[in-house]
Amino acid sequence: MAFISKNRLLVVLIVIFIGLLGFYVVREYIASKHIYKPAYSENDKYNMVPKVYGVNEYSIVNISDEYMSKVYLIDYVNQLRTDMTAAYNLLNKEYRDKKFGSVSAFQDYINKSHYSNTLSKYYSEIIGGHNVYGAYDSYNNLYIFKTDGVLQYEVYLDDYTVEI
Repeated sequence: MAFISKNRLLVVLIVIFIGLLGFYVVREYIASKHIYKPAYSENDKYNMVPKVYGVNEYSIVNISDEYMSKVYLIDYVNQLRTDMTAAYNLLNKEYRDKKFGSVSAFQDYINKSHYSNTLSKYYSEIIGGHNVYGAYDSYNNLYIFKTDGVLQYEVYLDDYTVEI
């Protein structure tokens, strides 16, 4: 008892050390029993939980020029395959009047050519405040999309008939 009263500080430090050591040992024992579920497992690899956005909350998405060129090309080629009149109406008015003149002349031109919705090369530039995407399909046909907004565009099938 006299030893404890003389070395009170040493006894307190030993008690604290034994308490911390015991806490560490118990924590490692529990962790080794896999009581806690890991943050990531192989089964959760493909489960995606969409983020729930609040009112007036949005996320910024950056879209490349290549991706936009693909979107416009796929959309226009689908118009060519499904509704030739709608595809004709998507042509720039001055361009379609000078190059084709009528829907039937446009249909003849399209029916004689091969076209694809596979993008082989592209370019983009800004002309007169409009984003312009040039897309070449797998048959090396040129489609020029002059945009006014997302999927609001007019089409040119060459770059020499009229000035874009």
